[in-house]
Amino acid sequence: MEKDKQDAYEEGIKEIQNHGFEMINDVVSLSSANFATTENEYLDERTKDDEER
Repeated sequence: MEKDKQDAYEEGIKEIQNHGFEMINDVVSLSSANFATTENEYLDERTKDDEER
């Protein structure tokens, strides 16, 4: 019985860790995508400014 509790506890910890890592990966992916979008918008604005000059 005690072994089953320990196994269930360890399995639960693994699930939480895996879910946490998935969430971190999602945030990093979104941050990277947002940065790329912002950078592209910035470069587009600079190009427009240069063309106007």
